[in-house]
Amino acid sequence: MEDILNEYVSGLEVEQVTDENPGVLEGTGTDTDPYIINSIEDLVVFASNVTNGTTYEGQTVKLGLSLDFNSNKSYVDPLRTDYGQYGYNGELKTLLTTGSGFIPIGSVTGDQSKSFLGIFDGYGNSIDNIYIMRKCDSVNQEIVGGMFNDNYGNIKNLQINNGKIEVIGNGNTYLLVGGIVGRNWGEIFRCSYSGSLNSNGNITAQSLLGGIVGQNQSTIEECYNGASVYINDTNLSNEIFIGGIAGQNRKGKIGNCYNLGNITGKSEKILYIGGITAYNHQKIYNSYNIGEIEGEGVTELNIGGISGVNSYIENCYNLGKIYGIENSVANIGGIVGNQLAGNEETAIINNCSNIGQIVISDNANIGEIVGKNSWTTLNNCYYNFQNGIDAIGENTGGTLNNVIQTDNMPTVLSIIGSKFKEDIDNINNDYPVLIWQ
Repeated sequence: MEDILNEYVSGLEVEQVTDENPGVLEGTGTDTDPYIINSIEDLVVFASNVTNGTTYEGQTVKLGLSLDFNSNKSYVDPLRTDYGQYGYNGELKTLLTTGSGFIPIGSVTGDQSKSFLGIFDGYGNSIDNIYIMRKCDSVNQEIVGGMFNDNYGNIKNLQINNGKIEVIGNGNTYLLVGGIVGRNWGEIFRCSYSGSLNSNGNITAQSLLGGIVGQNQSTIEECYNGASVYINDTNLSNEIFIGGIAGQNRKGKIGNCYNLGNITGKSEKILYIGGITAYNHQKIYNSYNIGEIEGEGVTELNIGGISGVNSYIENCYNLGKIYGIENSVANIGGIVGNQLAGNEETAIINNCSNIGQIVISDNANIGEIVGKNSWTTLNNCYYNFQNGIDAIGENTGGTLNNVIQTDNMPTVLSIIGSKFKEDIDNINNDYPVLIWQ
């Protein structure tokens, strides 16, 4: 009866697993004969294997079918109590859906020898209703997490639906949390996360939250976030980075991605928020944001429809509303909040547009494209001027080439470049959309 009710509420029919050897991954790990996860028990054992030093380097692991943590059908035996060696001392399903929930895949210490190094192929299947609660009991602790903690491998074709990840921080805690991966050193391709990702607490170190990853050090391609991402921290010495795809894009690239979820951050000190990433050190391209963004900060606030602070962005657009409340320094832009200075190869805003509404309660550097621009050239950008503000809020040494306000579609298409096309499906209020949409 519980499964019938769950399927009725979710609208999804869960397949009954038929795993004859739960906890044993069938296959040899090759491309043609991958290890296969056929049940929740297999997934739990796989996670424990990685954490204990089986990296699966050079091997492939495949999700054999969609699994639902809330459904008895996804377990061979949901009431089993013999998984203590994997970290679950009690009834398995109860421990996976309450308390601390699922124990993420791999080490939390950044130890590559205890992280995933192989290929994880979701094969278009989903993992539904995953629940993870991480609580900082120490005042000096690093928390890295999502379904995977650190990833050095290739994660692809995976959907996580209706996930719930919660973090409660305390003291000198460093958070890197994402829906799929906490910290990515490998490749993430065609993955998605929906549900919620929340953090609350009193943290003195940095907090990095993202719908897909907390911190990206490599490559994220063709991914989207449909989850609400929320953080509230009351410590005066904390920096918060919160983004739809990544909290921080540190040394990597993010391309052909989009965010649908609402992004909300509250901080007593410095807050960075972006529809794609909060702080982009490298490159974002061919991406867009539809989700609403809301930030409330005291010392400093940087919000952008694509990135709060940016180095390099091209071929991106924002449709989402942006709300800001600040008491001191604020840089808020439809594409970028605060654009960093650099040369023409490292600091770029090309072929971008904003038609999202911007609402700010106090004085700030507000721009339809960039809130604050430092020595960067903007090329081929447009906005519809619905907010009654200019393209740039504060401009120091920057140049605008073909950056205009217009509602004329032929003009817009001629400006924005070959990566865009006409919005024949009314995705972007008739304004151009990316060619891959």
